[in-house]
Amino acid sequence: MARRISLAVFWWLLLPQVATAESVGYVTDAFGVYEAGSDSQRDRWAGVISDLPSATDDGSMSIDRTAPGLPETLLLHFGGKSTVAGGAPASIVTVVFDRDGNLADNGTMVSLVAADGSVPVPTRGGIAARKVATTGGIGRHYAWALTGQGDALRQSGRYGYRIGVSMRDLQSWFATPEGPLPAEETLRLATAPLSDASGNLPEDGIAGSIIMGHGTGAHTLVPGVWVDRTFVAPFITRDVTGPTAAELVLPFGTTDRIDFDIGVLRKGAPVATRASVIASIRAIRITLGPFTTEAGYYLYDGTPISVWATDGTGAAVSARGWLLDGKTTVIL
Repeated sequence: MARRISLAVFWWLLLPQVATAESVGYVTDAFGVYEAGSDSQRDRWAGVISDLPSATDDGSMSIDRTAPGLPETLLLHFGGKSTVAGGAPASIVTVVFDRDGNLADNGTMVSLVAADGSVPVPTRGGIAARKVATTGGIGRHYAWALTGQGDALRQSGRYGYRIGVSMRDLQSWFATPEGPLPAEETLRLATAPLSDASGNLPEDGIAGSIIMGHGTGAHTLVPGVWVDRTFVAPFITRDVTGPTAAELVLPFGTTDRIDFDIGVLRKGAPVATRASVIASIRAIRITLGPFTTEAGYYLYDGTPISVWATDGTGAAVSARGWLLDGKTTVIL
């Protein structure tokens, strides 16, 4: 009877050790790791089937050794479910068995396929493994292994993995506006497409923000996200005017600062004035408004308004109020 192998046992012994074994002069087989050349019997485990001893005609015992059958099953492992473009390579490993669970012959050629191409690799101890370069383009990819030809062609299951951009390498920049930005408009400062050092573009949804410093000493923070290669952070300029410096905040850095001007709000239609006498207190109620901008919008609620007037004797009086719905009322 052919010697069978427990898949559950060697699978966990094998996979964590592949890179270590190759880097320090050890051999990894389906049963673990051992020093190359230290075990002559173990060197022959792959590629043979050891049957139970049988009696010969002269009464002695013998053990028949025969080559394994054609590859039937390929178990695949891929190390690095999510990798970074241009970063450390991933690993693809497959273990090959015949129909009886015996390890394939040493030297059985297996094609290990991933985003960086298909590479033929010979088995040793039933295993074929290689490194996978993270240069196959941004996005989702698949890896698999196959061996044999024609009717003997066998393939492992497919493993899906992603190659993303390095967040630490993302870069972009502002385009300096030509001339002052108009007041009271929803603006979007133009940016270059967000990309890593190799020009790879990330997926939509990466967050960022614009920090603007104004000549008054005030600062404005405008949050936004990257959509369709462009940073989207709309803001209205009506409450900030004059010289402005802006920089774009990326996940791990900032862009160079740009300087520009934001236009000044201009008054709109003349302000209507209505007055009425409050005889009981010998005062006048004055209602002013609406106060509008050149674009026809009301000024903000809470905008301070000062009123000066001269009575019939020539005496000057004043009062202070605040806008609500574009209007204010004061008592003189």
